[in-house]
Amino acid sequence: LVIMFVINWWAALLTNVIVLGLFIYVSYKKPDVNWGSSTQALTYHQALTHTLHLSGVEDHIKNFRPQCLVMTGYPNSRPALLDLVHTFTKNVGLMICGHIRTGYRRPNFKDLATDQARYQRWLLKNETKAFYTPVFAEDMRHGTQYLLQAAGLGRLKPNTLVLGFKNDWRDGDMMNVETYISMIHDAFDFQFGAVILRLKEGLDVSHIQGQDELLSSQEKSSGTKDVIVSIDTSKDSDADSSKPSSKATSLQNSPAIQKDDDDDGKATT
Repeated sequence: LVIMFVINWWAALLTNVIVLGLFIYVSYKKPDVNWGSSTQALTYHQALTHTLHLSGVEDHIKNFRPQCLVMTGYPNSRPALLDLVHTFTKNVGLMICGHIRTGYRRPNFKDLATDQARYQRWLLKNETKAFYTPVFAEDMRHGTQYLLQAAGLGRLKPNTLVLGFKNDWRDGDMMNVETYISMIHDAFDFQFGAVILRLKEGLDVSHIQGQDELLSSQEKSSGTKDVIVSIDTSKDSDADSSKPSSKATSLQNSPAIQKDDDDDGKATT
């Protein structure tokens, strides 16, 4: 400060007056601004630098990691699939939870961004080290191709596609079965490995009503600890389009798809 006045006293005085004026203005107005911290800025810079350095490293046995693209749909709708992959990617590998939404109407990208932030918080609060990545696509196969091509960053890209087993392949629509098989072929074409998880009772728990309420209650701070969850045992009843649907069991162990209805605009198939 002294050197400033020695070099040019009037410029130094003007600078200090401006800084003091800005300080008084900010202190008086108290704007709702997240100023962040220098530590967070440094973390971002280091992550970006290391990611760029990794892009020039060739693959070898010492840097191979299981990096999985898991077709979970909503992360809380297939906990078994999520937990299985998390057991061998935790702390050592990348896990991306893929969610394909299909529909012929104009997609609502605002809702997509809201859900992306919401379910990413859900993963963090459940201490699941994964990234939630939803996409809009014309159909399930195209959505899978989009994720296989674009998911990840640099060397931090998936190398394994993880799917749930299609239990009704005998009785389901042959077009859906063909799409399911084509997804596996696409993974091989992109030089991906493939993992298919099969459980006798299935993987999809989205038929349990109250998933959204449970998610909202976990996002709140301290409140009532008891959560009431009701189970809808009827197979033919219509589910609320704002929640993952249980109407179709054909994809209960394959990626969840949210499809636009004529009425509400969104439903899971």
